[in-house]
Amino acid sequence: MTTGEDFGTALAGLTRASRARLAEHWAEYFGAAPPPRTSRSLMIRAVAYKMQERELGGLSAATRRLLSGQEPAPVRRRRALSPGTVLVREWHSVGHQIVMSYAQKLVTA
Repeated sequence: MTTGEDFGTALAGLTRASRARLAEHWAEYFGAAPPPRTSRSLMIRAVAYKMQERELGGLSAATRRLLSGQEPAPVRRRRALSPGTVLVREWHSVGHQIVMSYAQKLVTA
């Protein structure tokens, strides 16, 4: 049996594990006992995530920075619509067409 199969078997075994065994896993991965009213399904998901993280690696450094707020989220640029631009949409089988007659510029301070 390969390591991947062992890992898959361990993950599948979490659904059959007792609450006490899940609490042991929780303490192993999180360093403390689970909160008293933690549901069994949450414990299974959290322990499974930590097992996968340990086995397969966690989030990339860039993703961790993005989630921690140290790196600003990418800013989406707005497209400039020039006069004469035609916007076409269909809604409930009815076609709608808008022709831009002037360019609107966003002024920021």
